[in-house]
Parts: sequence; C-alpha cells; structure tokens
Amino acid sequence: MFFEVRFLAAVALVVLSAGAWADYYQCQDDGGEYWQTSPCPPGEEHPDSAVKNSDKPIRAITDDDRADAKVRCAVAVENLARYNFKWVDGFWGNRWPHVTDVKAGVLLQGDSIEIQNGFGNYIRHKYRCLYDPDTKKAIADAEPGRL
Repeated sequence: MFFEVRFLAAVALVVLSAGAWADYYQCQDDGGEYWQTSPCPPGEEHPDSAVKNSDKPIRAITDDDRADAKVRCAVAVENLARYNFKWVDGFWGNRWPHVTDVKAGVLLQGDSIEIQNGFGNYIRHKYRCLYDPDTKKAIADAEPGRL
C-alpha cells in the first residue's frame, strides 16, 4: 500500500504514465489539506484544485528542471520514512535510474532506499516522485519491493 503524502499545495498534479499512476486530487477537511488518488468526497474539494494540471499547456523540460527534480524528490522520498532511512545506492550509484518527462513535469523512479519499520528493520522500497517545475513542488510515494 502506498504511503499517503500530505502537504499544502495549490495545484493538483496529474501523472500521465503507464498504469500505476493516476490523477491526484487535492482535498480539504477539518484535519487540513491532503492529496489522494480518488476523487474527493462531496464538500471536501479544495478551492484551488479547480484548475487541473492536465489543462496546463505542455512546457519544455530543461536539464535544470531535471537536476532540481532530483534534489527536491530525494527530500520528498526521505520524508516518507516514519523512523529512519538509508540510501543504498553507494558512492557512485544512481538514485534515479528512471527519469521521464511527462505533461505534468518530471517523473522519477528508483529503488535505492531502505526505510526502517517500527521493529527497527530496514526494508528495501521502490519509490517514485512527480516534480512540477512550475510550482517547484515534489510529490512522492513508496512501497516495499524493487523495480
């Protein structure tokens, strides 16, 4: 099961990738703002989510955008860890072996992190992150396993 990533943002991100990604909807309830992959319950739509990322014109992704995405997505993936994490990519390793330009921005995927569970064990996880170069926001999720 994917971890739910909660943070404040102004634009709902839509991922146009193969199968595993879906639309992200920005919702709001008494506990604050949150993102989810299914439509928001009635009355919990966020007021800023009226403009969806799929309605934005396609923008050229630059090398600077990809470099910024790698830094911001690394932080977003690290923030998924409840206890602790270890990057296991080594000194010359590649944390982001799959970098794809999509309409929503830059999609990065990898499997070079171990996240600690409540028993103190480190479990290898695969992760992915969507970076929007316009808003400089990164949204990430992870699940146990390898690519």
